Amino acid sequence: MLRTMNGVAALAHFGQAVAATAIVAKTDKNSYKWPIDFPGWLKILDSKTLGVNLGWLIPPFFLLSTVNHSVYYLSESYRNSVVETKTNPLRWIEYSLSAGLMTFILGNLSGVLELRSLLGLVLSNMAMQYIGWEIEFRKANGATKRELIGLTIIGWVIFMSIWLQVIMSFVTVVNWDSNVKAPIIIYAIMSSLFGLFCSFGVNQILYIADKISFQQYEMGYVVLSLAAKSVLAWEFLGGITSGKQRFKNTDYAQ
Repeated sequence: MLRTMNGVAALAHFGQAVAATAIVAKTDKNSYKWPIDFPGWLKILDSKTLGVNLGWLIPPFFLLSTVNHSVYYLSESYRNSVVETKTNPLRWIEYSLSAGLMTFILGNLSGVLELRSLLGLVLSNMAMQYIGWEIEFRKANGATKRELIGLTIIGWVIFMSIWLQVIMSFVTVVNWDSNVKAPIIIYAIMSSLFGLFCSFGVNQILYIADKISFQQYEMGYVVLSLAAKSVLAWEFLGGITSGKQRFKNTDYAQ
């Protein structure tokens, strides 16, 4: 069952990678720029900017998921290793990269403009994924509930530190012009993104609480990988290709 689910997920992600590539190729116009500011006393250096069309980060996101699920589907030795050890390290490697891409895009669309801040969000995500793998590994090797709960708290603190910066920036952006009121749908989308990101952590909480088996836990991640990631990616792609409204009064969009 798990093998079939991973095979279906791999095909679905690959198909979406192709579709996203076609869409971005036709709308390769919107470039997001990130300022790199220097201290005022450092007069010899001016603020610099780097820019890229964020849409091109969506296809690699889907392709990373494709590789993850394809390895599980095609490699019998890897499947056996996952079942025997009750750990899936490739999943966490993929999450550290794919969720990093999503976090980078999330920061941009929420108004986090400084490149070093964006990289900080990405590295925080990687640390969070490592905690997730550590929890999985330690549970498989007989860790106590107290130990697992402690690691889980650390993981959620990192998660909230990422989202705190995102939410603060988002609130600043939507309230930038007192004469313009952001549509309710904007808040609904941000809330849905938060819920989708949370769902992966909730799946692990259910597992360490022994509410679900390892197989159910794995199935949960496959379903989330296909459903939640797809919604996330297409919401992001829609935000990227619809224009640069958040920058309409700035010099950071060209």
